[in-house]
Amino acid sequence: KKRNGIEFMTDRVMRIAPIYWFLTGIFFLISIITPSVGDGFPAGISWMTSSFLFISQPVMGVEPVFYVGRTLEYEMLFYVIFAVSIALINSLPSYLLVLIMLISLHVFFGVSLLALEFFIGMLIGYFYLRLSIKEKTGHLISLLGLIGLLISIWLVDIDRKGLRLLIWSVPGCLMVLGAIYAKQLQSKLFILLGDSSYSIYLIQVFTIPIFYKGLSWLEIGSGSSDFLAVCCLALTAATGVLSYFFLERPLGAYLKIRLS
Repeated sequence: KKRNGIEFMTDRVMRIAPIYWFLTGIFFLISIITPSVGDGFPAGISWMTSSFLFISQPVMGVEPVFYVGRTLEYEMLFYVIFAVSIALINSLPSYLLVLIMLISLHVFFGVSLLALEFFIGMLIGYFYLRLSIKEKTGHLISLLGLIGLLISIWLVDIDRKGLRLLIWSVPGCLMVLGAIYAKQLQSKLFILLGDSSYSIYLIQVFTIPIFYKGLSWLEIGSGSSDFLAVCCLALTAATGVLSYFFLERPLGAYLKIRLS
């Protein structure tokens, strides 16, 4: 899409922020009522504000109020860098600018190398827009990535954190690159889960502890832990779908109306 950096950033904030802010507020109230939930966090306005602004880790040195937001803070950081790069011509130099920014943030500010995975995602998009390959070739690329990922299971003696880009990111890159050349599945269920994936990611903070607290209250043992985990997964997915329809979409629509 032909959008400038401000339009891109506005679109991303309106997509990510509304439901995250809402659930952050709920979780903050819970942490006040039940201190053990927020144990170890510097509860206060500054913590809340930095969480809303997606800067709690670099500014406060702690996870955000709504702890899954730790990955969203990296995501927002990338959006800012990407918005800057949009000001340039959409060519290889703009991609290199993003890479230079990400490496500089790691060297001078200690940002995790995990952020380089965003650049890998950009490379996938770069090649997809410029490289036409057959679907079968895409399947082979994905298979190669999957094999590489499975091999990493046996690399138990390797520091996985230090070699993440090698043993996980590269195979993951190949899996995604190959998959986008494949024919898309027209499954209404999968499309629904895909649309709801952000809500599912956020709502797990509530559903997982509630599910297992309920089991403890009902005195249900952990003998069938795998089965119970699947049940918890299904509950989280279903709750996330409801959250998508009744929270995420309405809050996003309301914010758009207010801003317009």
